[in-house]
Amino acid sequence: MTASYPGYAPFALITYRDGHGRVCHGLGSVTPDGPRVMGALDMSLGVGLAKHGTCLRREGRDVSVQIRRAGGGARIVGGIARAGVTRVLVAGQSVRTRRNGEFLVVQPSDAGPVGDEIELEYHAGHHRRLPLRLVTS
Repeated sequence: MTASYPGYAPFALITYRDGHGRVCHGLGSVTPDGPRVMGALDMSLGVGLAKHGTCLRREGRDVSVQIRRAGGGARIVGGIARAGVTRVLVAGQSVRTRRNGEFLVVQPSDAGPVGDEIELEYHAGHHRRLPLRLVTS
């Protein structure tokens, strides 16, 4: 899944399954050498995903999200939600998930603060708020 933003190479949400069968993702960019993971643009895709990829665990939260900055500008928000989640409200923006749970959005540098929680909307119409946990990689 890719998203464009003026002045930048296309951004990508790269999804894969790890050795345990979990659905995982990494935020990246489409470079002349193919897709690369942000924070590891000089490494191969496999190495970058191993270092900076995140997985949706079988038990636990209904969403796995990553938020990155591109240079001093755009903010990239992407991840995977479990089946049944239709929208994710994160960093002040509501994003509709794809059927497979993927979501990706690029926000301008002057977008509001990320905040400390995300909100999920489900098929049944109910909402759930979750704390946004800061993890550095």
